[in-house]
Amino acid sequence: MTPKITKLIWFLHGPISVLKIEKAKQEYKDFIKGNGVIEISVNDKNYSFEISNVMIKAEGSGIVYLSPHLFKNKKIGVVDFGGLNFTFSLYTDGICMSPSSDRFVEEFGAIKLTNYVADDLTGYKRGNIVKFDAAERALDVGYLSNFGQIDKESQDIIENSKKRFFDDACDEINRHGFRIEELDGLVFIGGTTQKLVETITNKIPNSFIAADPQWSTVEGLYKVAYKKYVS
Repeated sequence: MTPKITKLIWFLHGPISVLKIEKAKQEYKDFIKGNGVIEISVNDKNYSFEISNVMIKAEGSGIVYLSPHLFKNKKIGVVDFGGLNFTFSLYTDGICMSPSSDRFVEEFGAIKLTNYVADDLTGYKRGNIVKFDAAERALDVGYLSNFGQIDKESQDIIENSKKRFFDDACDEINRHGFRIEELDGLVFIGGTTQKLVETITNKIPNSFIAADPQWSTVEGLYKVAYKKYVS
């Protein structure tokens, strides 16, 4: 029996570097959409589906739809700290006025932060190399272990690593021509933001950190998709 073909609409966020170029954006949509019916088998059951349309929003833009009150009549920067990159977008009254110049992306995410921690802990250990996975765990728990005990000095090292990382990220924003202190606020999202909450709030008193930074974009895009295709 031939399975029924299910029509799907994919709603996703796309890389800022791609969305800046219309041709690249269309090629990205075509790549995601594929060509024709897709057939798969799961637990000996056959399924067929076809992606009928692909809607793409910019990385980090979900928070604009999830919490529009944060952006009303304000000039707000959105910082999305991910695993590899961080993106910055400037919104004026909830709109990115010039997507080509009001957004940028840098390779400055969790990997870079973990490398900062690894380097600083290696210095603290007098050159005994702290490997990436050990630094990653130390960043997650907030300290190094010493024979099962918390190494209290390592806690300060890690906090300073996070501060250095965030200071450098802010410098990147300024380097791209955006003056943080002149904005009405900064909104922070993305999984890596969860590791930097105290660091962010200490430096930027008018910052807003999403309740669930890792899922805010997904929730925001779902809100848009529901309004467009369901309600």
